[in-house]
Amino acid sequence: MNRTVTKEFRDINCEIGKRIKEHINNDYPPLNPTQLHILSYLINNEDQDICQKQIEEEMHIKKASVTGSLDSLEEKGLIRRVYSEDDKRKKYIKITQLAKNQRNEIGAMLDNLEKRLINGIGKKELERFLETLNKMKKNLED
Repeated sequence: MNRTVTKEFRDINCEIGKRIKEHINNDYPPLNPTQLHILSYLINNEDQDICQKQIEEEMHIKKASVTGSLDSLEEKGLIRRVYSEDDKRKKYIKITQLAKNQRNEIGAMLDNLEKRLINGIGKKELERFLETLNKMKKNLED
């Protein structure tokens, strides 16, 4: 089979998903990679008022996918939606105490995954790779 960029991205994305599932504690509600990244984003920006639109734009995820992920995270008790005091049409996404309790585990798991991904790759090689990825993203945006 021929190697293509899209196939390689799909393969690595599948492997990342497998590794995430391997590292989530059994006591912790199961999360898919999208839910995990959204939750991590919310944890890292816990001091800000984050709405769904910001998640969509920051993470480049479609509205329907974000809505489904947020619904699932809310069902699992990891987030809650809170109406803005200034504008009752606007809802902010806040992490719950359960998510706060898992903050260190989530951070450590994502850090370990990142280290595993770049193991054996030199700093300059990684910089070139990230530059290439940025060019690819720009190509898709144009």
